[in-house]
Amino acid sequence: MACFAAACCVGLLGSRAGACVSHGPAERVYTVRPGDSVWRIAARIVGSEGDPRPVVDQLIGANAIHDAVIAPGERLRIPANVNMP
Repeated sequence: MACFAAACCVGLLGSRAGACVSHGPAERVYTVRPGDSVWRIAARIVGSEGDPRPVVDQLIGANAIHDAVIAPGERLRIPANVNMP
């Protein structure tokens, strides 16, 4: 049920490994779309007035991303401490 509630909040479900894991109520999941980059996702999270660099670091750390390489369909955890506008 917790996974279903998380899916309703973000419209996507799962983790980088593809399993349904409950990480607490504030953590979100984002599914990478064609044309996305870690920088572009972070910039979208912080908005036009924010600095995406700390969010890039958090996304890389939370998802064990190497060389900032992500692929469409990949599910990325958005850490609970990352504030979205």
